[in-house]
Amino acid sequence: MSGSRIRIWKQNPSLEALGVRTSFIHTNADAGPLEAEIIIDSDGIDIVEPDTDGDNLLSPDDAGSDLDAVHSYAVIRHVVSMYKRALPRLTGSAEFTWP
Repeated sequence: MSGSRIRIWKQNPSLEALGVRTSFIHTNADAGPLEAEIIIDSDGIDIVEPDTDGDNLLSPDDAGSDLDAVHSYAVIRHVVSMYKRALPRLTGSAEFTWP
């Protein structure tokens, strides 16, 4: 199965500390992180390189702004995937392209 494991910030307000969790995305995230559909503008942020397995399993203790870039990419990837699955069913069209 193709895809990448990525660590993202937990966003549960009931947690005392934010913490992180591992999330799976169905595409392979390239260095950046980026892919054909999503490019994070990394002005002022170093390029984040995935490990040899194509995963971005950064630790918040030593990742700094790199984890923020990876988190932003992963959340955007999940939202784009959600809309690409849902909108064709809602519109009745098999094809959907972003404007």
